[in-house]
Amino acid sequence: MQRRFDASVIGVLLVVALAFSSCTCSEDLPEPPKRTSRLESGESWSKLPKGDRGREMAERREIPAREVPTRHRAPDPIPTKSAEDEAGQTEIPEDFPEDVPVFEGAEVFGVQKLAAGAKNVLFRTEGDIPEVFDYYKDEMSGGGWDVKQEYQQANQSFLSFERDGMITNMTVANDPKTGKKVIAVMYYKQQPLAFEEF
Repeated sequence: MQRRFDASVIGVLLVVALAFSSCTCSEDLPEPPKRTSRLESGESWSKLPKGDRGREMAERREIPAREVPTRHRAPDPIPTKSAEDEAGQTEIPEDFPEDVPVFEGAEVFGVQKLAAGAKNVLFRTEGDIPEVFDYYKDEMSGGGWDVKQEYQQANQSFLSFERDGMITNMTVANDPKTGKKVIAVMYYKQQPLAFEEF
């Protein structure tokens, strides 16, 4: 019994000794190469693409590159042209639906071209949001447009209409810069789906 115990203790000591003999933690490791930042060469932060800023910050803190998360930058927004850009003056586009009324006293201040031929005409007015909402709901419904959606609160309202494949959406909201109300009239011709509805 005594010999078996001595043999087991000796075996365990040998395994531990072998494990520590291969350890390199006491050896001096060479210094990693110094990374140079593009900022050290005189570039400013604003000239670097946004995705590289995090990488540059990590390099300044000497975080290994494999630990630096990469961020995908969102694409730049597609610039929209206003009627003023296109025609030299701000006016209602020629293809604006003739039977869509314009709120009394509203002035056009922009036109945005959207996807699939849609346009968004922006108006400013002194009218109150409930007053504008009621005006469009009554006028459009009375003109044969079907109300598809409506939403009304004190600071914003929305109406959606359809007639003969034409969709028209009205959004009315406060403009914090001017104190006036903004009426956005978005319209487009509904296109048939490229597949069967289910």
